Amino acid sequence: MTRPRDPLPTFDVDALQTRLCQLTGIDHQILRWRRAGTGHANTTWLLDARPADLVIKVQATPSIVFQAAPEIETRVLAGLAARTVPVPRLLAADPTGTVIGDPWFAMELVRGTGLPDEPSTGYAQRGWFAQATPQLRATVWNAFVDILADLHRLPAATFGPAPRGGSHGAMLEFWAASLHDTMSPGVAKVQERALGWLRDNAPADADETRGPCMGDARLANLIVDGETPVALVDWELAHVGNPRGDLAYKLYLDDRYARIAGARPSGLPSAARTWRRWARRTGFTLGDTRYWEIYAATFMAVTTTRAFRVIRGTAEADIERLHPSLPDLERLLDAPRGG
Repeated sequence: MTRPRDPLPTFDVDALQTRLCQLTGIDHQILRWRRAGTGHANTTWLLDARPADLVIKVQATPSIVFQAAPEIETRVLAGLAARTVPVPRLLAADPTGTVIGDPWFAMELVRGTGLPDEPSTGYAQRGWFAQATPQLRATVWNAFVDILADLHRLPAATFGPAPRGGSHGAMLEFWAASLHDTMSPGVAKVQERALGWLRDNAPADADETRGPCMGDARLANLIVDGETPVALVDWELAHVGNPRGDLAYKLYLDDRYARIAGARPSGLPSAARTWRRWARRTGFTLGDTRYWEIYAATFMAVTTTRAFRVIRGTAEADIERLHPSLPDLERLLDAPRGG
């Protein structure tokens, strides 16, 4: 049969059909394909196929994610398959990179709508979420928070053996190693200051509260059908750590989007209300939320640094001058304690 050839895939479609059959025992007929328009760490292909439409996620090389390991994401999807946290159904995984050339895995395509994900303003300025009613925005927001809370209540072993991290302290080591994988020691002064501050000021119970964390806990990684959440996607940074960091990352980005856009969409619960909702659902105490906000800002800063270095090839000496989120991080570090 004649298949559309625009855009050209970077793999042999017939060979992929054969490999999918080998891995699943099911014949797949791929009719059309297109690259997903979003995704910051890996290449994603959306396939119109029979008997079901598919998503193929390919491990990018080089990767923004430090020590990227596609098997982590497949273990996460498998571990959550029977849980209340909605995720796409994992169909096959090929860590050898057969056919495509890099490790990849296949999922069933989830029907629904993702949130706008503008690089600077996220969902705050344009797109359907900004135009929705305040009531719908609040419903989607709270649904996301509740799903995160349900994830955070699960046993740490949910993500399988040898997950990334293992504790908050281990994740601080991960972020330090992630930074220095692309930056020489002493060059990223603001980020190194933040990592030192986080080590020196970690709450006494930071390592005691351990649970599965999404990592990239952005609202844009929620797929909804109307007001009903149908899946959380993009688990490249999933880890075991302190779940407070997950919620703080979501809230940090929301605040950043609003400041850049000039306004926060109406109807969204405040950060304080969101923390309280999450605490009620998880049973965790809130602790020092400022600490976790600085953790989230550091997470964002290191990830952005890696994007500049790995994807853009920005010189080390230019990172701190060009980095868009370092002013946020410095502001938070310099704020009076309790301010």
